Amino acid sequence: MATTQAKRISERRAEHLLNDLLVSQGWILRKPPHGDVLFQHKYRNYVDLSEALAKASKKGIAHGIPEAILIDRNSSTPLATIEVKSLAAEIGLAISETQGYADALWNAGWTPLAIALAGTSDGEFQLRVSKRVGNKWAPITYDGHPINWIPTRADLDRIATQGGPTEIRPTIAPLDVLASRADEINRLLREARIQDGQRPAVVGAIMLALWHSKGKIRRDPSYILRDINESCRDAFIKAGKADLAKSLRVDEANDKLTVKTRRIATILERLNITVLTAERDYLGQLYEAFFRYTGGNTIGQYFTSRHITRMMAEACSVTKNDIVLDPACGTGGFLIACMDRIIREEHLSREQMVKIVPTHLIGFEDEPVTAALLLQI
Repeated sequence: MATTQAKRISERRAEHLLNDLLVSQGWILRKPPHGDVLFQHKYRNYVDLSEALAKASKKGIAHGIPEAILIDRNSSTPLATIEVKSLAAEIGLAISETQGYADALWNAGWTPLAIALAGTSDGEFQLRVSKRVGNKWAPITYDGHPINWIPTRADLDRIATQGGPTEIRPTIAPLDVLASRADEINRLLREARIQDGQRPAVVGAIMLALWHSKGKIRRDPSYILRDINESCRDAFIKAGKADLAKSLRVDEANDKLTVKTRRIATILERLNITVLTAERDYLGQLYEAFFRYTGGNTIGQYFTSRHITRMMAEACSVTKNDIVLDPACGTGGFLIACMDRIIREEHLSREQMVKIVPTHLIGFEDEPVTAALLLQI
């Protein structure tokens, strides 16, 4: 009896993890027409889906029952099948089962992706997303490695098409998702007795530490704040700016913060901050988005939207021969827009661009927290 109860608890935690990952990428956890997800048996209300999945099964008999199906709420087209296991070690089984469900839907004329999740929010978990290419399944990757997040609807639409890519880049979550997550972070910081004006620095420190360490921060309350400070310090040393290491720190003596930081780190991980290797602007964009909701205006910081920085870089027709100066650069939005344009128009590699940046893209920023983050972007 105890073993059965423990298994059910693990299964519920795995389901909670799935819900958290879906919400973080903007999926609405309701069935159509008000949402995007059919959980377990609810697909049987859709005759075509039910008939197709009747030919798929975990055991080779009876109906196959995936944990969830992502579905287009307007056309009822299945976009992805999802299978969940409570143990991270069962990721291979989850992959096999979700691909089996997706194969059944492919045979019925649809082209869904297959998403496998194994583990719980309390421990390590594995997530794999795959796409059928011909008669085989190929992993969806970022920077050559399998992604560990569920794609947004826009990303899913792009990669699911025949001939579409199997490599994607993380995108900023929808603003309503960011607002909700930022509101939760703000509440957690308030409960930890962090004043409004200090919250951007705390959020910035946790972001930088997670990004620099790729999530390798111990979550035990005895270590988490110390690890954050050490990771931030290492990031500044690596950037050649050790003198700025004190600009981003958390108060290790704040017992309430030690408890709340674990959840804050989890929220940020759900937004892909730990997996970034090539998206140099993502950290700045994510910080700016949270900054708007976590007391940022208390220290007088306002950021220009990225579509405007891109527009200005195009309007100025920036080239590799120009010198760009931004006297109040924030997290470097204008400078990065210029860098991206130069790379694209001049067909430069990232390595070639690195040699140009020190003498051609120059920014000044007098707010220590923002300047500290800018060094890493």
